Amino acid sequence: MRTISLVSVLAAGLVMVLAGCISRTTVVVGSTPEQRAVEKFLGRMIDSDEDGEKKMISPQWLEENDLDIDDYQVNSYSPEDYEITKVKGSKITVEIIFSDGDAHRLVFLVRKEGGKYYIVPGSYDEDGWIHPWQSVKTSVRK
Repeated sequence: MRTISLVSVLAAGLVMVLAGCISRTTVVVGSTPEQRAVEKFLGRMIDSDEDGEKKMISPQWLEENDLDIDDYQVNSYSPEDYEITKVKGSKITVEIIFSDGDAHRLVFLVRKEGGKYYIVPGSYDEDGWIHPWQSVKTSVRK
């Protein structure tokens, strides 16, 4: 009888440990698909991969604005790092950090199209630039 009690206690302990691990994993993995899309885009920005950035621009947005991505450049920065500061549904706020310590705050909008997540630009101009963020505030850490 004593063995059964010990086994029960050990089993209960194991369940608690596993439950703790699962909840910790959930917290760590808690990024949304929208957040991961922005992280991927920012990685391409850091790598100066404009072709990669172009592939992440919403095809629906391009169609809505009657734009051919090959006729435009993606407005971009050359940050050293970034920090996601807010996730609110499909709007992701980030601070991109430069080598001199300065930072800009960008807000991205992400949309799921055909099973993939894309960046929805805020605007474009006739000089051939697509501005991939919804808003930008410069020099937020000076």
